Amino acid sequence: MTFRDFRIGWRLLLLQPAHSAIVVLGMALGLAVSFLILAQLYFSFTVDRHVPGAEQVYVVKSRANWDDARWSASAPMPAKEVAEQSGLALAASRVVGLSVPMRVGDVVQNVALNAVDASYAEVFGLRAREGDLRAALTRPDALALTRETARRLFGDSRALGRSVLIAGTAFQVAAILDDTPDNASLPLAALAGIGTAAWDGAERRKMLADWGDTQGLLYLRLGAGAAPQRVAQLLSDAAERSPLRAQLTPEQSARLGGARLLDVALGPLLDAYLDKVARSSQVKVKKGKTILLAAMAGVAVLVLLLATINYVNLVTVRTIGRQREIAVRKVLGASGWRVLRQMLAESMLVCLLAGAAGMLLAWLLLPGFGALVGLRLDALLTPDKLLAGAAAGMALALAVGALAALYPARLALGMHPAATLGGRGSEAAGGNWLRRGLTVLQFAVGMGFASIAITMAWQMHFMNALDFGFDPEPLLVLDLPLDMEAPASQSFHAAVARLPGVSQVAMAEDGIGQSYNIMKKAGVAGAEAIMMRTMPVSPEYFALFGARPLAGRLFDAATDPAGRTGLIVLDAGAVAQLGFASPAAALGQVVTLRDAPQRIVGVSAALLTQNVLAEHTPTIYELGRNTHTMIIKTAGGADAPQGALAALWRQHYPNHLLNVMPMRRLLAAPTRQIAPLLQILTLATGVAVALAAFGMYILSAFSLQRRAREIVLRKLFGAGPADIARLVGREFLLLIGVAAALSLPPAYFAGQSFLEECARQAPVGPWAALAALAGAVLVALLSSSRHTLAAMRVAPALALRA
Repeated sequence: MTFRDFRIGWRLLLLQPAHSAIVVLGMALGLAVSFLILAQLYFSFTVDRHVPGAEQVYVVKSRANWDDARWSASAPMPAKEVAEQSGLALAASRVVGLSVPMRVGDVVQNVALNAVDASYAEVFGLRAREGDLRAALTRPDALALTRETARRLFGDSRALGRSVLIAGTAFQVAAILDDTPDNASLPLAALAGIGTAAWDGAERRKMLADWGDTQGLLYLRLGAGAAPQRVAQLLSDAAERSPLRAQLTPEQSARLGGARLLDVALGPLLDAYLDKVARSSQVKVKKGKTILLAAMAGVAVLVLLLATINYVNLVTVRTIGRQREIAVRKVLGASGWRVLRQMLAESMLVCLLAGAAGMLLAWLLLPGFGALVGLRLDALLTPDKLLAGAAAGMALALAVGALAALYPARLALGMHPAATLGGRGSEAAGGNWLRRGLTVLQFAVGMGFASIAITMAWQMHFMNALDFGFDPEPLLVLDLPLDMEAPASQSFHAAVARLPGVSQVAMAEDGIGQSYNIMKKAGVAGAEAIMMRTMPVSPEYFALFGARPLAGRLFDAATDPAGRTGLIVLDAGAVAQLGFASPAAALGQVVTLRDAPQRIVGVSAALLTQNVLAEHTPTIYELGRNTHTMIIKTAGGADAPQGALAALWRQHYPNHLLNVMPMRRLLAAPTRQIAPLLQILTLATGVAVALAAFGMYILSAFSLQRRAREIVLRKLFGAGPADIARLVGREFLLLIGVAAALSLPPAYFAGQSFLEECARQAPVGPWAALAALAGAVLVALLSSSRHTLAAMRVAPALALRA
């Protein structure tokens, strides 16, 4: 190919600007989506590659066979000394998460503080940007901050050597670290030594010596030639020699059977992000899902395929329209290679333009797309990565252009000049059927995505509109740093109750809208005890929610003063779970809870304060003061007393951060887990539908070109505009019907599979599929309307002369 070939291709594009814009825009859209997803894949497969010698770093994974027997990316802390003493590990470091409020001046912020060993720096090749990192990790009153955390706490002021307050104790900033890259599986905000005074000493001593506590992380840097399997076996053997087996309960021993106490494995750090094992519940780590990445890669390939199909269809239609020009060029001596070279140049020019436009669009959308998938992909916008990405993007565009030119070039090479100039040249029938099949594929993908997206969107709407058994709008929720046994909490509670705009205050030991359950054994006389969800509440709890008893009475402040015990209230589910025939039959019965008798005084209707995605867990309510969650009912709107609340909080908890949330938002939080997937699916649906619309536009143009003489003859024999419209529209509606038959049944079952994951399901039925079908028909009508109107207005003299 020469510059002249590209220049001719450019002139041809300018001859039909509208047609060329459609060609370039369609390809640019497909390439932009592919570039975005490729950026996500690149990010996910380069996690932790910034760590020096990352190939020698391993994460210790464990499976507690006396417990739930699930693999977890965590390990008992005593395993660190065993690994070091084996001589196989060059360095080992424990990581324990301590989310603590840090105070600088009058400002308090929560910071994720990781307590680590001094060898952490050697394991991860970490160096201080300023200060002494070893001092930060060995002194109990020192810590290291990343630059971002230092800016959060101190603004633009120099942080090194200054102090922060944690629970009223001063800690000196002994080192400043570079911010960890966004594609690090273990993000850092602040580091302290394993002996830090920010960690309760009794809790630390217990965790560091307990082989049964597998909440922390353990990282090892192995020496050359050290076998990870050998290290794992040594750690498992050490657990067998520990006192752990003698500490198991009879139920745990029965569950363990003849298995080893602890199965241990070492996973490479470079595989940690996509490892399928559960993440540590105690340390904040990043986890990706292989199945999601595979799905995203499939979407990228599919969207690029649909865009390429559109391009091939457009170029094929244009090639057929240019068949006389091509025939004349052949007659004048143009060789087959010359024709092929020209077709390749035109195709690659279009794809280069589309690639440039697609990269610009991807660059603009990358931060928003990263937020959608929960990754900071804007970190890829550095000059070196942009240059490499641009080179890769243009190479992909050129490859697509070369492949997309093959069919139109084959069509052009197969044209016989004599037949073409004699008016007998056209595309073979098989090409027309192929084009129809590709259009069917485009609409099938768009309808399938749309049906699933509609199902998910309706399910989210349904869950957000659930009847919770109370009105959540006037309710605020906040968690206290101390329970109600503490004088500060009692004083704060009394002060909040006196605030203007606050009508009621109640306490509970429960995470509103979360899956957190306090399970205790409960049972009635003559029956085996079972694990039941129990929730300590204050006497005002039921009155605040406006709950009504199904039988007996509920707790209230007048009848049940603070400190009263021995009374419980069941919800309707707990009545059945404990074996009572009815709510009335449960009244006055005694339930053994925490080895103490508790009398049932009432039964309440279920209050939906739990995770709306999961089944409601039957609950036993008991009076208690070991409660941390405060629920405030406001009289003038949920926002009314928040300023006064903040002032009271600073008086009573000056070293802790206030986090007050509207209950409506907390209850909706579980449904927001679905939102990113729904947004991605909606994006894919929009792209697929747009490409399908382009495809239908192309097909209608070709259909008009191919059937122009037939339409004219029908007009000459008396067909009116409505007859012509039906003739043209019948073909398109048939294609939509075939696409619907192929895509909507599997899409319906995929939507139903999603609904089955939710405990409360919206009555979606088949209407989502019907809505997707109606949308596809509308898109087909709109995208083919221009050429349908042109067919209705075609002039017989012009068509018969062609």
